[in-house]
Amino acid sequence: MTERELATVLAALRERQRRLIQQDRVSREEALKYQEPDLDEIATNGDKFDALSIEEIDELCERLNAHGSEPPSERAVEYRVSWKIDLDADSPEQAARAALRIQRDPTSIATVFEVTPRAGGKTVTVDLGEGPDGEASG
Repeated sequence: MTERELATVLAALRERQRRLIQQDRVSREEALKYQEPDLDEIATNGDKFDALSIEEIDELCERLNAHGSEPPSERAVEYRVSWKIDLDADSPEQAARAALRIQRDPTSIATVFEVTPRAGGKTVTVDLGEGPDGEASG
């Protein structure tokens, strides 16, 4: 996580804290311990850098949700990762919801992906299913 990203996460946590105080979810005594934070000051680390844009915040949220706090390395390559499944359903939405349930199921054996570099190149099939030694294969 970059310093700019961390500053934004800290500002968001302070905003959450402020909202809890406003919703009386903490005692008045507890609330008095905290001063109203200047979120812009926090998000820019005292104007050390520009605050993240809306798009950068969205990308950070997606990355944290998917991968934790580690940003891609400088050498990272952008890939398109595809997972395919054939399903019977009454509508496209129903099929998508069924696929999502299968994909999110931790016991699912749907662990084979097609991975292609976005800049072009050979598509590789990667199977992340457990191998004989319990390790992910690929």
